[in-house]
This record gives sequence, structure tokens and C-alpha cells, in this order.
Amino acid sequence: MRKAIKGWKDLESMTMPTIEYPNYIFQEISRSCKKFRELKVMGRLNLQFASSLTINLPNLRVLSIRCSGLVKEALILILDRLQYLEVLNISHSCFVEPFPDSEEGYRFISDVDTDIISKKASKLREFHTCMKESCIMCHRTRVDCGLPRWFRYEEGIWKHDEVSSLAL
Repeated sequence: MRKAIKGWKDLESMTMPTIEYPNYIFQEISRSCKKFRELKVMGRLNLQFASSLTINLPNLRVLSIRCSGLVKEALILILDRLQYLEVLNISHSCFVEPFPDSEEGYRFISDVDTDIISKKASKLREFHTCMKESCIMCHRTRVDCGLPRWFRYEEGIWKHDEVSSLAL
């Protein structure tokens, strides 16, 4: 993967799944892709991923983590550290926390105080969010445990509610 990224000198944006050890990918993007400014992540956002992202890609301008399971502290870390972030999409995502004493597995949490997130996101040019119980995509994200199974759903629905520059 590093070798491929080294060859993408003009890479400006990328869509990627959440991976367990993202540091080596983000380090290579930082070294090799000086125009890189937009990232779409498909999967859960945990503290390790957010920390690696903010350390290695501090100039990120657009981030989409829609239809994902979000660890609240990871989202706050992103909002605090990505000083150049202009656009953040967390539409149809839900908040999760790791099971205590377990390296795998998350549980949904619904009693999250989102005031601090809204306050920190107020500095952004665009902040996209939807976490409604009545929303079909929010429901599907929960049913799929924060990892949507796009093949089950209507064709092209994965593009809905996406940041325009990342909607392929």
C-alpha cells in the first residue's frame, strides 16, 4: 500500500475503510501527497484512528465519516486538532463506546451530550449531521452496528447526503 501511495503524488482525496493500524497509511500520505485535503472514512471512528489522522494529516479540509459508529472522544479530538477542517459530515452516524475489558466490540450509546460537539463544530463552514430515530439511514447504521452493508440497500444510496466533493 505504501508503494502505491508513493506513486500518487497528486492525490487530493481518498475513500478508505477504517483499518486497525492506519498510521503507516497516513504517514505515507503526509510524506508523498502534498495536495491531499479530503478524506472519506467508511467504518467506525475510534480514538486510535482519530489520533493517527490528526497527527499525520493536520491540513485536512474535508472529512466524511457518515453512516459510521463514532466514539465521542475521537470526534472531539478531530474537532480540536484539525485546525484547517472546513467541512465535516457525520450524517446518519451513531455514537458507540467500546465494551469494557474487551478489545473488540462496541455498544451504542444514546445519552450523549452533543452540545460540546455542536459548539466545536460551529467553527466549520459546513457541518452535516442527522441522528434521528425516524431516519431510515440512521436506523440502518444502527442495525449494521456502525458498518453499513451497502450491498443490501438501494443502488446508489451510498451517495445520498454526501459532501459534494466526495460524492463520486
